[in-house]
Amino acid sequence: MDSRDEALLCARLTELDGRAEKGTFCYTRYLTPHELAVAFRQPAHSARFAWGGWAEAERKRIFFVPDYAGEPEENTAEGWLDLLAPLFGEELDEATVRVQIQGSGFRTLAHRDYLGAILGLGLERAALGDVVVCGDNAAAVFCDEKIAQFLETALERIGADRVRVSRAAKDAPLPPRATRPIHDTVASPRLDCVVAALLNLSREKAQTMIRSGEVEVNFLSECRTDVEICAGDMLSLRGYGRFRIRDFDGTTKRGRLRLSAEQFV
Repeated sequence: MDSRDEALLCARLTELDGRAEKGTFCYTRYLTPHELAVAFRQPAHSARFAWGGWAEAERKRIFFVPDYAGEPEENTAEGWLDLLAPLFGEELDEATVRVQIQGSGFRTLAHRDYLGAILGLGLERAALGDVVVCGDNAAAVFCDEKIAQFLETALERIGADRVRVSRAAKDAPLPPRATRPIHDTVASPRLDCVVAALLNLSREKAQTMIRSGEVEVNFLSECRTDVEICAGDMLSLRGYGRFRIRDFDGTTKRGRLRLSAEQFV
């Protein structure tokens, strides 16, 4: 995301924040994890929360809430959804529609197959939330009401396979994101130590990656090698994928920290 795109995003957020201050419930397009991190770094006068249609969503919309709606007991997406359902339930539903794409079983379909076919219809990626593969020949796609209607009529094939698009219940279970567990020890929770352990690299090579701008912490670029990493942090390592830090669980006899993490696969 270059500086111009970031400036445009911040300007849009300021506009929506101002509309919410005047009493209008409003929301963004679907944002990437990096865009979400940038957005929540920007202060706002109105209450806001992010939701992408399911609990593990990566791509989400930010919803700006007028003051008269009140605040939930728990400041979570689920808390906001429960609070706002009587006032804005229809708008919330239309913003995060879930459609099901079902293949014939003729071939195994991957994430890139679904996304490529949808974008081939002329849609932009920002119009869609997550695309979640459900087995060998089905996927769930999150989008708004207009896009859902379009997909129901326009998406007939993915490659050589004929598919059927229909609405899906929002509370229908989805498969969890696949991860690979990682267990190691580190001298400290410094970023360079953690990156070296995750990738089985020397500390010097990890430092080079960080200083070269190849590492993001919680979806924001981080060039400081000595920043402290905490449980729950998400690390994006260019060329290697995304990792979540689960815990630093105790120390070894030699005084090293036990690192527990997972890599998304």
